[in-house]
Amino acid sequence: MNSEHAQDPTGGLDLVFLGPFAWLATADAPSIFDAIEPDIAGIYLWAIDRGDGHLVSYVGETGRCVRKRMAEHYAEHAAGRYLIHEPSDYARGIKAALWPGHYGKDASDLGSCVRASIELAPKIAELSRMLRFFLARTTCDQRLRRRAEAAIADELYRAPGSIGAFQDSGVRYQRRRQSEPPVTVSIKVADHQIVLGLPAIIQA
Repeated sequence: MNSEHAQDPTGGLDLVFLGPFAWLATADAPSIFDAIEPDIAGIYLWAIDRGDGHLVSYVGETGRCVRKRMAEHYAEHAAGRYLIHEPSDYARGIKAALWPGHYGKDASDLGSCVRASIELAPKIAELSRMLRFFLARTTCDQRLRRRAEAAIADELYRAPGSIGAFQDSGVRYQRRRQSEPPVTVSIKVADHQIVLGLPAIIQA
């Protein structure tokens, strides 16, 4: 994996997103479990390839091993605990919910999630194959990493049209407090990949 990563919070933060990766290796994306080195922390993006670029649905971060965090995400997804959308719509950047999952205001109980994971298994598998991930390695402290995560998500939320509408709602991000001086975050995507709406510079 490319070793470019963010490190110096006093002089700004440089994020280089690598990818796309997938849960299951495909011709266009290696498996994130095979392509990422062990014990890498960072900020990651969930996305789909819409043809004109990758459309982000979720911005996340972890101070633990990204591979382990993505395995946890997959377990939740496969178990029907996450929102399940109609894959044919999702591929076009439209969210049409089939199942509310276990979290949020419309949460279902775990037993119902098990039943849904069985009944909706083909849809879950289709979504699993569709999802792509980008990762920016970081070595900064947790607070700055979470501020950067929140700032990226906010920029995408504010984007017009399908870019803003495709973002997952209800995520509790840890934004910069008024008492904290802003930090300039520069963002690049490696290998000329296009991530729609991703800014080049933000304040976190």
